[in-house]
Amino acid sequence: MELPSLPNLDMAGYEQNATVSPDLQTLKDAFSAVEEQYTFFLDNAKTILNGTVDGVQYTVDPDTIEAFIGAYCNPGFSGSNGFCVECPSGTHEVDAMCQSCDVGTYQSFTGQTTCEPCPTGYTTATYMATSSEECNVRIATTAHGDDMKQEKSDSKKSLYDRHEPRVRYSAPM
Repeated sequence: MELPSLPNLDMAGYEQNATVSPDLQTLKDAFSAVEEQYTFFLDNAKTILNGTVDGVQYTVDPDTIEAFIGAYCNPGFSGSNGFCVECPSGTHEVDAMCQSCDVGTYQSFTGQTTCEPCPTGYTTATYMATSSEECNVRIATTAHGDDMKQEKSDSKKSLYDRHEPRVRYSAPM
């Protein structure tokens, strides 16, 4: 099956408010057709695969047939129901899921597999930091090098400016 060019999947619109663009509907319909063919094959494998060649009867045990329909996503992308979506900034891909950057790390770019650590002596106030500028919580240490307390390096911002919980993103269908 060959698909036409589908330049406007609008995955952001789909992820935010479940809007299905015409191109995305075309892709969903194609996946449904492949799934129907897969089901037909499994339901009829014994008839399709059994036969006689040069007088020898060959049969197949349908329970031994396995198949997979899906898509493998490139690193930095999250996959769900055959679609791959680039992980947004503030996240990184772990096991095909976009996961929030931990406190003390950030990621400025989309489609990444790691988060960058904050400079030594600084951390972030929340998960999902998207810039090194968010590494603005100074970590004070004792003479033994243990964390003593955290002080905000930018007094205009509260430690509670962002209340995002740790999030794992996926593109539901």
